[in-house]
Amino acid sequence: MARLNSEITQAANQGSEALLGLAERRAAEFNAINAATALHRLARLHGGENFRQGPLAGSRAFDQLLAKSLEILALPPGWQCDARAVSTIAHAFGTLGLQDAHAADVVVKAASSRLEGFDRQGLANLAWAVAKLPKIKGTATLARKLAFAARSEVWQFSPQELSNLLWALGKIAVRDNVFMSAASDAVRHTLGEFTPQGLATVASSFARIGVFNEALLDEIAGAAEQRLKELNGRDAAQLIWAHAKFKLRKEELLNRFCKRAAEMDLRKEGKELIVSFLWSFGTLRWVPPDGDLLSRLLDRATELAPRFGAHRSVRLLTALAKLGSDSHGGTGTTPSKAELLGLVEALADNVALLCDRMGAQEVGISAWALVTLQPRNLPTVLRELVARASVSEVLQDLNWWSIAHLEYACRLAPMDGEDGTNMASLLEDLVGQCVKETGKIQRESRIFQDRPSSAAAAMQPWASLEKQTIGPESRILVVGPGRHVRRSLRATGATVVQWRRFASGLAGQATRAWPAMGPFDACALRYPNSSEAFEFALHAVAANMKRGAPLWVFGDVREGVLSVTRAMKGLFKLKLPIEEKGDSRILTAFRCRKGIKKVKGSIDAWLRQETIDFGAGPRSWWSLPGLFAGGLVDVMTQYLLDTLTKMTRGTQAEAPVWSRMADCKVMDFACGTGVLAAGVIELLQEKARLCMLDADAAALEAARLNFPDLPDSAVLLADGFAGLGRQENVEVPMEPFDLIVSNPPVHRGHADDLRVLKDLIAEAPRWLQPHGELWLVTQEHIPTGRLCREAAMLSGEAFHSFYQDLEMHPTHDGRFVVWRARRTTRVGKESAGAPKRLRQDAAGLYG
Repeated sequence: MARLNSEITQAANQGSEALLGLAERRAAEFNAINAATALHRLARLHGGENFRQGPLAGSRAFDQLLAKSLEILALPPGWQCDARAVSTIAHAFGTLGLQDAHAADVVVKAASSRLEGFDRQGLANLAWAVAKLPKIKGTATLARKLAFAARSEVWQFSPQELSNLLWALGKIAVRDNVFMSAASDAVRHTLGEFTPQGLATVASSFARIGVFNEALLDEIAGAAEQRLKELNGRDAAQLIWAHAKFKLRKEELLNRFCKRAAEMDLRKEGKELIVSFLWSFGTLRWVPPDGDLLSRLLDRATELAPRFGAHRSVRLLTALAKLGSDSHGGTGTTPSKAELLGLVEALADNVALLCDRMGAQEVGISAWALVTLQPRNLPTVLRELVARASVSEVLQDLNWWSIAHLEYACRLAPMDGEDGTNMASLLEDLVGQCVKETGKIQRESRIFQDRPSSAAAAMQPWASLEKQTIGPESRILVVGPGRHVRRSLRATGATVVQWRRFASGLAGQATRAWPAMGPFDACALRYPNSSEAFEFALHAVAANMKRGAPLWVFGDVREGVLSVTRAMKGLFKLKLPIEEKGDSRILTAFRCRKGIKKVKGSIDAWLRQETIDFGAGPRSWWSLPGLFAGGLVDVMTQYLLDTLTKMTRGTQAEAPVWSRMADCKVMDFACGTGVLAAGVIELLQEKARLCMLDADAAALEAARLNFPDLPDSAVLLADGFAGLGRQENVEVPMEPFDLIVSNPPVHRGHADDLRVLKDLIAEAPRWLQPHGELWLVTQEHIPTGRLCREAAMLSGEAFHSFYQDLEMHPTHDGRFVVWRARRTTRVGKESAGAPKRLRQDAAGLYG
């Protein structure tokens, strides 16, 4: 057989035809080594070609070689075919672009039965090959096993092998957190050895897998910048896509990558690269200052549009809807909707043609995109999308984003006759689906918040310390949510003191803007999903801890907990390995014994003075790190204020009652530092009597500085109206309000969480005068309208009349929506502003 292998090599040196001729004559004699050699050499000759259209398609000789190779792979382990042959054959299949599900199945089974035999190169090559082959039932299981096996080899992988393995895991959508953590360290220590393509592959792989490590991405981007001339367009596209995936809009960096990409000939590029670039720009709502790259991308997309399937058509429509406005905030010039019309209509035709193949989420997002872009064929396409969404199996698969997008489309592009009836029927059907989906994300949010604490308590990193470190005489500070951690630490006999910055349930002494005075013997800190908020908490902790005292930081990798080491330098020193359980990470560090970095040891040291301007001139404004929009004016709040102003000063037939009152009682719900309240005061001047509510004790410290004349009774710390109802000892304003305004949070840390919004919708009518109004702003993908309908259906006539004529005021680019709710029939005083009734009813509304 060695002689046969030599003949195979000689034939390959003569070319593909000679090698295939030999295979046709003697494939029946091949053993595993012969088959692997022949396929390997064919892959070198034909790699990168389109297999279906290349010379191997329909080749009898190749079919014989493939059949023999699959026969060999199917042999039991130890019968001729070892792990090395399996990885070589599989790698050749991947290189040739073989799209054969049976071949993929045979490879997966052969590899699964020989896992212990693969060396590091074999693991990387096999993973890459399996990702290139068609995905079958066992693909993900094998990928997980390969990642597990690679944990112990991660520091031995070459840069090319490591990037191949990471690419494969991203392609198959498998995340092994232990491997990813080790791979992150290995990449950072060997960045200089990676090719530009390898750097781009690693960045995009972490993004595709969903492991957010901003420090790693920054270092990769920095290394790529140093070798900018070596980057090709595809590398640049991957790096930009990775930043877009994590919504990191670092404009100077992105612009440099775009300049490099602009040097490529886009006429030769395929569908995926073009869509990837445009999707990234749309997601970031940014375009490079030099419009040439964008213009050429759009031209190429127009050429390729007839060849796009449903998935790419929807992705591109979404990107264009986000780009087709002047509100992107970047320095480049975005195309107008008119300039995009030809491409949009071609994509809309694709959607209409392929609608029956589209999944639920594609139906929802394409409806929003098309209504935003307004192509001429909109009625035809929207009719198809409404019909598709009404199909039972599609309706039951709609998530809350898609529910919001479909309502957006139905409200902004209403139809008459039978089409209008179908729309109305769909909107009612969406309520039940909305109840199910929002309930699901609330459960997921609770689990997400609880999991790191549960993991830390299970691992008990404090148990590994010397007994004298933690004991009955110890005082331990626990920061943030962490009931499992508190319970475990109390079991040591120590006194546990909690610092909770955000009110939750009964807001008592635990809710504070700054922790209780130390010194503490140890601290357990829940990572707060923001590098700025973490640094704030870290200094607060460091200021109250003994030198040399242990600190445990626990959090989820998706929140960015792996990026904490940068902020800890000079304050704490990592001495023990990072512990891992699922997506949770627990880091153990010790307070530095010498003052390497100065501690900012009071909340006053963190307050920063900025300016805001609503048009009447700048005014001084206090804020703190880690607050939404930096505690300043964000685009959503500004749009809500602009809409309120238009209603009071525009061409409306009748201004709202609250705008004509001499004494208007206003509530800023989820106020933060009070930006929205300040805008309302600017609008109403001395007529406004203000009350502010928020769950963040630190944000309210800044708010009090921004409104020094406001009494403490008008600055309320609570987790919503229901939170006020649970606080028997808190003085709650008993008078109902004339106006409630809000830009409510829809996340709790990293997790989506609509609890605050649902509380606002459920309780606002009780806290308003009969003529009172609720104005709030949310993103387009929040199902605010259906949540209002749900509240009306659950709560009787008073709520039904309040939400019956719900008004929707979207931005012209479809990005945000201002909602206005008011009573259309008068209700008795007993329905408005009654905290006692609130306490009785709050529990029943949403459980």
